Amino acid sequence: MVETVESLISVDQCRRCGACIVACPVKAVSLEEYHAKVKGCTACSSRSKGLCVEACPVIADYDKLEMRVFGRLRERSEGFGVYRQVFKAISLHPKLRQEAYSGGTTSALTYAALSSGFVDAAIICSWGDGEPWRPGPRIIRDPKDVVFGLGSKYFPSPNLRALGELGTAKRVLFVGLPCHVTALRKMQYSDNRALRKLTKKIRVVIGTFCGIPAMLTAESFAKHITERGVPLDKITRVTTACTSLLQGIRTYRVQTTAGHIDFPILFLLRDLEKERLRCDENCFDYSSDLADISVGGTIPPELPPRYVSNALFVRTQVGEELVNLACNSRLLHVRKMGSLFLRGLRLFPPYWRKRSRYRRYREEKDSRQRLKTLIG
Repeated sequence: MVETVESLISVDQCRRCGACIVACPVKAVSLEEYHAKVKGCTACSSRSKGLCVEACPVIADYDKLEMRVFGRLRERSEGFGVYRQVFKAISLHPKLRQEAYSGGTTSALTYAALSSGFVDAAIICSWGDGEPWRPGPRIIRDPKDVVFGLGSKYFPSPNLRALGELGTAKRVLFVGLPCHVTALRKMQYSDNRALRKLTKKIRVVIGTFCGIPAMLTAESFAKHITERGVPLDKITRVTTACTSLLQGIRTYRVQTTAGHIDFPILFLLRDLEKERLRCDENCFDYSSDLADISVGGTIPPELPPRYVSNALFVRTQVGEELVNLACNSRLLHVRKMGSLFLRGLRLFPPYWRKRSRYRRYREEKDSRQRLKTLIG
């Protein structure tokens, strides 16, 4: 009997990336269908596992993918994965820069790619139409539509679901989190033709750094704030804010037609302990190490604009081409990142937590390989 996602992965481990949905030939429409029971399963793979499992980022041979993408494994000192160059970057587009969460680098790169013809479509993460608290994928073809993806999203989004909806697009830019990128690379280098077909239009992959607040689903968050008297139909926007810069107390700021209400993230995670996702606890990719370009916020946006920027890791040739294109189009400004600043990036708790998990992963894999060599 074919194994399915729910037989191998618990609900808590699921990263809500949408890989299982887009890979499924019976077209399951929601993640809940996978974690209840996928009816009509066709045992779609010639192997012992279905396409949903082959696409899942939780079950990935990371070393194999790294070899396929870069031709080598990272060195032990390469905490942010294999990369060619690293910069501090900031968008020069006034509107994108003004409304972006941090430096606006991802939006500037997407704008440059669409406006120049480098790609003819892009898959980005946007707040839902009529549901500004629920993130989801959006396919855009007009550079002006980049504004739909501005700002960070704070809950898991099934971005990969959009792979099956690209239509006539031939060259596509994909923006996603580390789990999205891992699943995409799994499909690109899969032995299964059906999975490769889903990703053959992808030309460049931009990965963003991962964030801890994505431990809650949008549904859990919506239920919580509704119980506290916030009607969902009155919400206009969900952002984060720092209520105490020195103490680093961050909150979800829910903008409504009557004003805004703050929900401290730490207290919210405590109140919703049983509903928290544990996907972060079994993942060691913090900086989208398999992407062509990785972008992460380095400075809290509450600081003056002159201090705000993004970390920009250029990992592949196609990534380098896009960064050069954005710089030559005067949409992006980059400057070399100093070693001191790069060391500072390693102080972020999500980084060193995931880095520790990666080291354990490497040690366990090396131990298994040595044992296999001795036995053989």
